[in-house]
Amino acid sequence: MDKNAFMRACREGGDAIEQALRALDRAFYAPLFSDCLRVLHDPEAARDLIQETFIKVWRRCASFRGQSELLPWIRSILRNGAVDRLRRSPREVPLEADDAVSEEAERRIAELSAVHVATPDDEARQRQLAECFARCWRRFESAAPEHAAVMTWIVEDG
Repeated sequence: MDKNAFMRACREGGDAIEQALRALDRAFYAPLFSDCLRVLHDPEAARDLIQETFIKVWRRCASFRGQSELLPWIRSILRNGAVDRLRRSPREVPLEADDAVSEEAERRIAELSAVHVATPDDEARQRQLAECFARCWRRFESAAPEHAAVMTWIVEDG
């Protein structure tokens, strides 16, 4: 539906405006729903807001002067409705407000803190220790081969 046909239907009222609103709904529902869902992240709330938007379009059709196309005008009504809805929605509750969640979060943080992730310095230190152990083991094997053999058996047997 073009804007001139919509303005004519607004002037005529009755069945004409009803048919015009149905045509707008069929033509613009998908892009309006997509826009609304992107903002509200709730399909039911998006559907409700689109219904409210079309009610506002019906109430404001007499004020539509045709200075813009219909979709941008309807989108501006939808956008204002979404902003109002977001302003009215309750603020998010901080995590610390819920003791069960904060205790669980503290336990998980402590758990993750216990796991040590090796840094490059740690890896270099481990490599140096391994090289030092290998040198010492070679000296031990050459100085006391029988004792080194016993130690090897103990390690291999676990």
